[in-house]
Amino acid sequence: MSITDSSPLGRIFQGVEAWNDWRKNHSAPPDLEDVILVQADLARANLRDVNLSGAILTQANLQRADLCNSILLNARLERAHLQGANLSNAYLSEARLEDADLTHANLVGALLLEACCRKTMLVGADLRGAIAHRSDFIQANLIGAVLRGTDLSEATLIGALLIKANLSGALLQGANLSLADLSRANLAGANLAGANLSGATLSEANLQHANLTGANLNGASLEGADLGNAILLGVTLDNAQLTEAILAPDLDVPELQLSDFDLG
Repeated sequence: MSITDSSPLGRIFQGVEAWNDWRKNHSAPPDLEDVILVQADLARANLRDVNLSGAILTQANLQRADLCNSILLNARLERAHLQGANLSNAYLSEARLEDADLTHANLVGALLLEACCRKTMLVGADLRGAIAHRSDFIQANLIGAVLRGTDLSEATLIGALLIKANLSGALLQGANLSLADLSRANLAGANLAGANLSGATLSEANLQHANLTGANLNGASLEGADLGNAILLGVTLDNAQLTEAILAPDLDVPELQLSDFDLG
């Protein structure tokens, strides 16, 4: 793309106000594939429907930017500022978001297949219905995030902070949540079949009707957790802490031996 004052790229280099004014008069979304906008100030920019595949937006300021339906395949967003940004239905597969700040961002319905969100700040972010299959959320901060119905199957969430997160109905089959903090998280009806929760903290978590078939809960902390009507077939609980945990009184899981874990 040639850079002229009247081109999309030329407009964006003139600042957000010029860019947004230009967007108002051009209905067709521009193509900014592979654009380099390192540390660019794009706060509140209208980037709706824009193709930003392969774009380099490292450390860019995208606070409250509108990226709804944008294409960010393989985009570089490390340490980007995306607080309050609208990324609903955005295509972020294989995007790199390490150390980015997406506090209270809207990611409803976003596609995050194999995205890298390592150490990403997602406090209070809304990821309802997002698809993050096989994505990397190692040590990500998802405190208070809304992940209702989110597909996190086979995702890696080692050491992630999910305190008070809403994961009701989430798909977490085969996910690695070892050492994650899920204190007071809502996991009601979540599918955790085959998930690795070894060493995880699930104190006072709501696991009612959750599917934990074949899950690894060795060394997990489940003090005060509600496991009423949860499916625990084949689950391992060696050295788990279950003080004051709520279990269905008629639960029949022959694999569990009370001598294998600490009931306080």
